[in-house]
Amino acid sequence: MHLKEAEFYNNLGVDESNNGFGFSTDNIKNFPAIYSAVFSNFPEDLATGKKMHKKRGRHKGLEKVLNKRHYTYLLLEKKDYVLIEPYKRPGLIIGSLIYQEPIEPPLTIYFDGEWDFQSIDFIKGFTHEITNLEKDLIEIKTGADLDKKIPLVNIADEAAHWLLNRPLKYLRESPNRRSLIRC
Repeated sequence: MHLKEAEFYNNLGVDESNNGFGFSTDNIKNFPAIYSAVFSNFPEDLATGKKMHKKRGRHKGLEKVLNKRHYTYLLLEKKDYVLIEPYKRPGLIIGSLIYQEPIEPPLTIYFDGEWDFQSIDFIKGFTHEITNLEKDLIEIKTGADLDKKIPLVNIADEAAHWLLNRPLKYLRESPNRRSLIRC
């Protein structure tokens, strides 16, 4: 695990590997989807202003970046999507990625993509249930191309893409893998 003992995090960047198609069940080639969460307290991970590019290819230097932060990931199959109500999917994904992880208030979750009010409300409520953080101390920031605007989400995007190209044995055995919470 890439965690310093007794270190807690206030910021979380979340993205997925399937270029925006992760919530569609129409195209089987987009499954499994990999969702990654990167935890950080580095101010530079939240800096905005300069538009970033998505990093593809060899991901040179990513492991060094991840070794300074904590990260988790989740593999989701098509059957997971079919069984979960659409508005609950983002909340269950985030909840699964942060369950029993070292977070403390105030918590800001940066989640790439456009999410409706019902989904955001469920994310807050479910995060409250599994962490005991008060809802008013949980902030959800979403938006199109957040992975090009917020460095922490850009790292999560790159991590998801990097994980997508890892051997299945690695993905199954990594201590950073999380399981989907069922509710």
